[in-house]
Amino acid sequence: MEKYITIRDIAATAAYRSKNAVLVYIHLCCMMDVVTRLYIRSVRMLAADMGMTVATVRCALELLEECNLIVRDTTQPTTHSTTQPTTHIYVVKANELDTPNDTANNTPNDTPNDTRINYNKLLKEKPPTHDARACVDEKLGEVIASLGVSEAEVRGLLEEFVKRQTLKGKNWQTSGDVVAHFIAWCEKRIPRKAAPPKGKAGDHEARMEEYQRTKEEEAIKDTKRKEWEEVATVYGWWQEALKKKETERAMQQYDAYMSLRSRWEAKWKRVK
Repeated sequence: MEKYITIRDIAATAAYRSKNAVLVYIHLCCMMDVVTRLYIRSVRMLAADMGMTVATVRCALELLEECNLIVRDTTQPTTHSTTQPTTHIYVVKANELDTPNDTANNTPNDTPNDTRINYNKLLKEKPPTHDARACVDEKLGEVIASLGVSEAEVRGLLEEFVKRQTLKGKNWQTSGDVVAHFIAWCEKRIPRKAAPPKGKAGDHEARMEEYQRTKEEEAIKDTKRKEWEEVATVYGWWQEALKKKETERAMQQYDAYMSLRSRWEAKWKRVK
């Protein structure tokens, strides 16, 4: 289902003069929860999503906050297993600003304090259920190892988990609570497997090995598919040259196609 958002005109703000700040602001507006206007993710994960450095994203967020376009609140790690603090970003609504865009820089504005109060009140009264996806994503490897299932199965269970908890109006105080609740919820729905024989790797190690093996198999399949796409592309060029009756170009593309195909078949014919 398509989602529609309303973005404030920020042309008169200092943030508009920063390309990175504009890109981050648009990303936040597109990815935020349309009801709570919250975007929850660690700064490091946000930087990875946007293909930027962590320092660049931090500078952009600081500029957006200085321009009263967002309000940030960072949840520090509560356990040793949580390595990255989660940042809660509230995208300020246009009607929460005291002045229009063309006078914002020249008129005192008390909105930041009011907005932070409203934002903190929102977090206290109703922590967002949709945070479950972000929390599980950050701990995906550990969740897969703990449950002993594939990434696709985890994501399928996660969607059902979010739907159920949304219907219940379930909220969590920390990201660790979300992940722990999700794992416990899944364990009740996944058939238990027999314990590994003595002398072999323990349950946790076996799950980690299975996860690593699955990731390696997926990487091989992905490489195989990409290399075949290159073969198919050259084949398309050859056919195009034939249709245009470009004899010399067609011969060159044919030679390139046959060479690529031969190498592909020699490399992958034994790989399932």
